[in-house]
Amino acid sequence: MSTRRQASDQFDHGAQYFTARSLDFKTALESWFHSGVAKAWTGRFGRVDSKNRIHSIENPETIWVGTPKMSSITRFLSRSLNVSYSQTIVSSQHREEGWFLVSATGEQFGPFDVLVMSCPGPQVADILQPVPMPTVMMKYEPCWSLMLDYERPLHNHWDSLTFDLGPLSWAARDSSKPGRESGHRWVLHASPSWSDAHFKHDSTWVINALLEYFWKFSGRTPRSATAHRWRYARSLSASKEDSYFHAAHRLGICGDGFTAGRIESAWLSGVDLGRRILETL
Repeated sequence: MSTRRQASDQFDHGAQYFTARSLDFKTALESWFHSGVAKAWTGRFGRVDSKNRIHSIENPETIWVGTPKMSSITRFLSRSLNVSYSQTIVSSQHREEGWFLVSATGEQFGPFDVLVMSCPGPQVADILQPVPMPTVMMKYEPCWSLMLDYERPLHNHWDSLTFDLGPLSWAARDSSKPGRESGHRWVLHASPSWSDAHFKHDSTWVINALLEYFWKFSGRTPRSATAHRWRYARSLSASKEDSYFHAAHRLGICGDGFTAGRIESAWLSGVDLGRRILETL
């Protein structure tokens, strides 16, 4: 649930929305809604078929977003915690006193009674070495994400589009989401196969290639365009467990990589891990 600032513009360049299916998650969502950090997105949603024809979509589920940005929900959930931002953790050490973490600048944090990790599996493995971890959460699809700011509205009247074929899988008028500043900001997500095939291309090439394709739906050139490369966008793994906890090492791992790769899945995984940790206290 990521949000990026580009000058005066704001883009949800990661997860675009979420749905709620389980009773526990619906209960949590209700509290977020009443706290003002989540609202329903009632936009005009379309699907682009293989012949580039656009069909209207009636979503069977309510589409939710964080307000005024997707990261508002995680900020809300961590409001009572002491969070250290902009720290790249590169290694960990499990000693008799507990867990210690080391940042890219050499700064050490700890000791901690329990280490909980929710980042993608390959990053977890790098940080934990040589401590073993489960083999789940190791396969991911990448995604190139474009953040576009237009001076005027596009020629289409849609708030989001999904694509059956082609280099794009998703396009959304980010400024149409509730609680956003006015404007004509769009976020494009390239398809997993296209992103994988062109993962090592530079951002300028990617921007030009995707804008050339999107032109047939936009009819305009953006006044600014930025690309972001998500290496671990969507998990391809599946686990019978919702989380992982090693009692002897006091190590817990959770995240959407365990199950369906959805925001609700990540939340349920974290709740499951929290329960498992509490049972050992």
